[in-house]
Amino acid sequence: SMASYSPIHNLSSAGGHYQFENLRPVPIGSVNPYRTRMCILCRIVRVNLPVSYDRAGEDKWCYSVHAIDSSGEIRIIIWEPDLFDRAIFQVGQVYLIGEPTVRFADMRHNKLSNEYELSLTPERSYVCPISETQLKTWSQITIPTFRMVFDPLETLPTKTEDTFFDGIGLLISVGALTWKKLVNGEVTGHRIIEIWDATGTCTIILWSSLAEICADWKIHSDILAFHNLRVCAFKDDNGSIALTTTTSTQHQLNPECKEATLIRHQAESIWNDLKDRSDDQDSLMPMQLSHE
Repeated sequence: SMASYSPIHNLSSAGGHYQFENLRPVPIGSVNPYRTRMCILCRIVRVNLPVSYDRAGEDKWCYSVHAIDSSGEIRIIIWEPDLFDRAIFQVGQVYLIGEPTVRFADMRHNKLSNEYELSLTPERSYVCPISETQLKTWSQITIPTFRMVFDPLETLPTKTEDTFFDGIGLLISVGALTWKKLVNGEVTGHRIIEIWDATGTCTIILWSSLAEICADWKIHSDILAFHNLRVCAFKDDNGSIALTTTTSTQHQLNPECKEATLIRHQAESIWNDLKDRSDDQDSLMPMQLSHE
């Protein structure tokens, strides 16, 4: 129920029922060994395969997951997987994870940008999947759908074809929706958009459902974040490298992150400067944001 939950999948709460309204999740970026009896609210973005290790001459197993919130990412290790069904964690699902043990990250196995990692044990930790409705209990907390680490758009020319690129920018143009016939005979939506940050602009080719839903996006207002855009051979009208969506591409509209805030401030500063210098305000925004 919304008011309380019981531990699931053999994870004991070490304290009975918890009230949602009494819980204050700690941002992942603030996790440290000096915090006790804490919980985090996070989205699982990766579930790793189990690995074996030797413990007092006895073979043991564990597995790990990668979790994110708007403040950072962290590795979570689950010990004694015979007690923990790996189906506990589903990629993309938000969870409330409580009473973890915090320790310094083992950099031999942990490549995430966090000096700490968490471990869960059956005698004290608890895990609870959180629905979108329950998320509203923590209205001040934003859980992104993917890790928010972006390359400046000016770095795009250094990328090689068929590699992946994570970018964020202000939407400055949206092309017309067209329909393309693929080699397998399927007909799918196709649209070209352009985004801007203070370092440059880039062209993105949208396919399928993304090409259709972007009709609702607002030019010069919406910030778009993309994960796993593919660098393609296609050149835009300026001869610059373009990006294209794939089946693994994820996007987020108006994410709450420092990069989005910075881009919005930079765009507003440019716009205000232009208003002071010109009366033709309607035509300035797209032209200047593409070339500033």
